[in-house]
Amino acid sequence: MKIIYKTLEKKMKVKLALMSLLAIASIATSLQASDCGSSLLSGRLDLTPPNSVPNTALQDFINDGPSWAENVKVSVEEKGADLWIDITEFPGTSSAAVAPRIAFLIGRVSSGNHSNIVFADDSRGIFVIDEVVLKNIGCRFVIEQEGGENPIVLMREFYNALLNYDGRERVAPIYNGNLLGDTNIALSVNNDVFVPGWVLSAVK
Repeated sequence: MKIIYKTLEKKMKVKLALMSLLAIASIATSLQASDCGSSLLSGRLDLTPPNSVPNTALQDFINDGPSWAENVKVSVEEKGADLWIDITEFPGTSSAAVAPRIAFLIGRVSSGNHSNIVFADDSRGIFVIDEVVLKNIGCRFVIEQEGGENPIVLMREFYNALLNYDGRERVAPIYNGNLLGDTNIALSVNNDVFVPGWVLSAVK
């Protein structure tokens, strides 16, 4: 009996070790697939999981998107190492907030690997951001339910990293580290630079 018991005990230990390895491998695969790691924030029902939409489907995903996309339409095109996003329709009833929302959504769901995301008007690049930075923002972007980062935090980070396409200069003045001051800078850049610069030609 002792021999049988020891044999069973040994088999159980091997089985548990294998199960642990499989669990670790599964977690590692999941983290690698999302590229978010510990930065990932999700709502109770995550309808926009990271890296879930290939480039070929990204345009339709946004254009057929949820109500908060406010009927804004985009075109999506790969150009070399960059992904270009052009707003083609921006109804006059749409709010200014929808423009950064769409940018954050692209950072969250896009499964492509690019050097930059370019915000364009037809064939003209207007603004550009490093894709790694935008994906990090997207990892924490959850909308219409609890679970995500404060959108003001994401907006500050977004405008701190956004560059003009020509010349690659900062769009926002250099932040001074004051929370209220940096927030005001980000909001001003959103309302006075990014929204009119990217979407004005598409307003209907």
